[in-house]
Amino acid sequence: MDLSRHSDVLVVGGSVIGCSVAYECAKLGMRVTVLERDVLSHGTSRAAAGMLAPTAERFENKDLAHFAYTSLDLFSGWAEQLWLDSGVDLELRRKGLLIPVHSQQEQTLVGTELQIAAEVAETGASGHIQWRNLLAEAGMYPYITPTVYGVYEVPHEGHVSPVKLMEALIAGSRKRGVQFKEYQEVKKIIYENSVIRGVQTAEGTWSAEHVIICAGVNSDSFNEQTDIRTNFFPVKGELAVVRTDYVFDSILYGNGTYIVPKSGGHIYIGATSHPHRYDRKVNVGSITNLIQSAISYIPSLYEAELVTAWAGLRPATSDGLPYIGPVSHIKGLWLAAGHYRNGILLSAATGIGVASWIHSGKMPWAWMNAFDPLRHTVMPQVVH
Repeated sequence: MDLSRHSDVLVVGGSVIGCSVAYECAKLGMRVTVLERDVLSHGTSRAAAGMLAPTAERFENKDLAHFAYTSLDLFSGWAEQLWLDSGVDLELRRKGLLIPVHSQQEQTLVGTELQIAAEVAETGASGHIQWRNLLAEAGMYPYITPTVYGVYEVPHEGHVSPVKLMEALIAGSRKRGVQFKEYQEVKKIIYENSVIRGVQTAEGTWSAEHVIICAGVNSDSFNEQTDIRTNFFPVKGELAVVRTDYVFDSILYGNGTYIVPKSGGHIYIGATSHPHRYDRKVNVGSITNLIQSAISYIPSLYEAELVTAWAGLRPATSDGLPYIGPVSHIKGLWLAAGHYRNGILLSAATGIGVASWIHSGKMPWAWMNAFDPLRHTVMPQVVH
C-alpha cells in the first residue's frame, strides 16, 4: 500500500462543505485527504454573500429549520476556533436582519409567515423579532426609502466573508495535517464486498476507510457505480458587488433581494435564481434588476460604484433537502451535498455533525435522519 495515498478519510470535493468536513475530521484525529477536481475555492462557495440568516428562508421543513438554527448557534464558537487554527478572521458580523414591508396588509402577511416559520423551527425565534413602524419612527433607519411602511427586526443573524471562511478552513485543516490535492477528478468509487476501499483518479488509486462525497451538483456522478439514486440539479445564482461611503450594519432582505453590508464599504446584492442552468455567465439584465431592487429600498445605492458581479451554481435537490450521512449498503461511503443556497450557513453543523458521526458511530442529531442519502433509493428486497 502506498501510504502517501492512504487516509482514514477521503473527501471528494473542496467546497465549503468538503473543507468543513475535512477540518472537523482532522480535529478528531483522523488522517484526511481532500481531492478537488479543479482548484480550491474556485466554485460556488466563494460566489456567495455568506449569509447566516435562517429567518430569511422561512423554512417549511422542520428538520431543515433545526439544521439551520443549530448551525447558526455553532458559528460564533466555530469562527473563534478557526481563527486560533488559521489566524484568519472570518469577518463574522451578527448585526441582525431587517425585513421591510410596504403596507399594513403586507405587515400582517409577513408577520404570519415569520410566526409559522418560528413554530416549524420550534425555536421561539418569533418572540425576539421586533416590528418597527417607520412612519412613526422615521429617523430609525434613515437610509431606507420613506415609502417603506416598516421593518421586522431579527436580532443575532448576520454573515461571514465566504472568501475568508474558505481561507480559514484550508489553512486550519492544513495545520491539522489535512492534504489537499487539486486537479484530482474522481472517476470511480472503489469498494469490495460492500466495503469502501478508496477512489480512482487519472493519477491512480487513493485508499481510505471512509469516502465522503461533497461534490456539490456533481455528486450524482457516482450514482450508477454505487447503486444510489439522488436528485441533484443546478440553480444558477447571480450577485452584484457595489461600494459606497454610506455605512449601515444590518442585512436587508425584501422581495427576494438581499443587501449585505461588508467591510470596506462593499455591499453584496443578490441573488437571481435560474434552475437547471449550468453556465456561469453574468446576465446584464439580471444584475440590473437586482441593483434596481436594492435602490428601491436604499436610494443612496444609486450613487454607489459597481465593483464586480459573478454567478455560481447552487446544488439543489428535488425535495429541497441535502443528502447527509452514510450509504448503508456500502460501509464507509458517505454523502454530504445538496445544501442549495445555504452551504455557508449549514457548513458548521455539517462539518461537526459528519465528523462526530464517523468518529462515534452515532448520529449526533435526530433531525439528520431526514437527510438520509438513500431516501430516494429503492433497495432490492432480500428473499429468504
